[in-house]
Amino acid sequence: MRIATLRHRLLAVPGRLISHARGLTLRLPPDQQSLPAVLTRLRALPAPT
Repeated sequence: MRIATLRHRLLAVPGRLISHARGLTLRLPPDQQSLPAVLTRLRALPAPT
C-alpha cells in the first residue's frame, strides 16, 4: 500500500506523513478538533511487524 492510500483508509483526515532525518512526522492541518480523533485512530492500529 502507498502512504497516501494508507492515510486515506485508516485516518481519513487531511495530512502528510513526512520522512525526514530518519524519522516520520505526521503533519496535520491547524484544526485543533481533529487531533484527538487522529490520536485515537493511531492508537487503535496494530503494532508493526
